[in-house]
Amino acid sequence: MSDYNQRLMEEFRANAGQVGGSWEGRDLLLLTTTGRKSGKQHTTPMVYTRDGDRLLVYASKGGAPKHPDWYLNLVADENLRTRVAEKTEGVRSVILALAFGSLAATQKDAG
Repeated sequence: MSDYNQRLMEEFRANAGQVGGSWEGRDLLLLTTTGRKSGKQHTTPMVYTRDGDRLLVYASKGGAPKHPDWYLNLVADENLRTRVAEKTEGVRSVILALAFGSLAATQKDAG
């Protein structure tokens, strides 16, 4: 894990989910997955959107052609934990959409 993410998570935990800097005012959660190879717990800070009772996160690796590791982990094991503010919950993931490249190719093929 990067030092940046570690500091961000420490600030999140110390301030009931509130952080400053470029993340100030954004909806941020901590997502904990189980490593598909190691079996170890991995926590990642990320922005989310609410959809009713559901929390939506977006599997993006900054425009890279590969999925982020946390996404590959949740594909392998849909059981994970989220922490929003001071509340931690066990949740089950559901993958809602195809990768943008796949969607764009499908739309192009459709004419």
